[in-house]
Amino acid sequence: MIRCKRIEKTRIVNNNKRKARKVHKKGENMIYQLKEKQGITIVALVITVIIMLILAGVAIRLTIGDNGIFKKAKEGSEIYENATGNEATSLGNMDNEMGNLMKQVEDGSIGGSGTPENKPNPDENGMYTKNSTINGEKATAFNPEIPKGFKPVNVDTANWGNGSTVPTEEAVKAGLIIEDAEGNQFVWIAVDGEVVKLNRYDFANDGTESELTRTDCLEEDATNTANLRKYGNMIARDINAFKESVAEHGGYYIARYEASYGVDAKPNSKKSTNLPIPTKGVAYTPIQEGTLWNNVTQREAGLICRAMYDNNYGITSDLMNSYAWDTAIVFIQKYSDAPDYSKQIRLNTQLANTGTNGDEKCHIHDMASGLIEWTTETYSNAGTPSINRGGCYDNAGNYTSFRFAVSSIEHYRNVTFRPILYL
Repeated sequence: MIRCKRIEKTRIVNNNKRKARKVHKKGENMIYQLKEKQGITIVALVITVIIMLILAGVAIRLTIGDNGIFKKAKEGSEIYENATGNEATSLGNMDNEMGNLMKQVEDGSIGGSGTPENKPNPDENGMYTKNSTINGEKATAFNPEIPKGFKPVNVDTANWGNGSTVPTEEAVKAGLIIEDAEGNQFVWIAVDGEVVKLNRYDFANDGTESELTRTDCLEEDATNTANLRKYGNMIARDINAFKESVAEHGGYYIARYEASYGVDAKPNSKKSTNLPIPTKGVAYTPIQEGTLWNNVTQREAGLICRAMYDNNYGITSDLMNSYAWDTAIVFIQKYSDAPDYSKQIRLNTQLANTGTNGDEKCHIHDMASGLIEWTTETYSNAGTPSINRGGCYDNAGNYTSFRFAVSSIEHYRNVTFRPILYL
């Protein structure tokens, strides 16, 4: 009995142990399964977090990185702003450029071709129908204005060019020539204000020029009529207008030749073809075309020069003044092979037609040879108020810049005259 109880007890104990083991085993399995599930969840979570971090990084990089959306958007905004600014600047520059071009068109200084309004319009004979430079651009010392009623003439290297550009400086220095319908020729004296300045000069033996300081030789203003009442000589038509014209246009024209008799008792500026009566002190007005014109008083010479051209020409004519004579000498000395031309004496010892003595500088003839020439310069002496200039065939003591005071009402066989033109 006891044994049965023990067996039963043992069996119960064993059963309990087995149950306990099963329970324990089941618990372990549950724990293992729980741990296994927890491990899978953590890994998934970690992977998920990593993926999210990667995606976030990509998103952040695409948004704020060097090539990000924000950077690209900022760059795009800057590019747009710059483009807008550049466009505004370009439009502003274009507007300024157009304004400058219009200004150049208006004043005729636009380069290369001039404008239709400013370009010359020569007639069938080549004569200008209005005042204009050769290319229609603004007039300067080295782009001289050609007056209405004249045409440009090419002589040797003094070439006006083809009309599309200004003449070269070398051509201007050689002595550019214009000509009217009758063949009278005038040479441009370029006064640039630097190399050649308009003034009255005295000259040293080597030709060096200096401003004239003599107070007994005057060039009177046309508004001062006291000189005419006192001395009776012919003063300049309007010396102030002459000086203003030279300043504005950069020069003036001087007759290429000493005067000879022309149509309607007007002076020619071309080679004379006949010699005059050389009688001293005899009034003589030639009647044959081309006769070298001497034996004329200073006042008569002034009136003749003033009447040379009327309103049909775009020019003012007058008798040579002291500014024009002296400045022409400076021009010749600067631009020819004769730096001391102011002291040049006669090249002829007998009366000869103008333009035949070999005395030619910058295409201007006989300032040192031929005959002495009347000017409007006044000497402060009532008996000899008129001053003539230049060399003479019958006096070896005269030279280009020589001044000689004589009576304004006398006729002289060795004195002639030369017109000037100004715009």
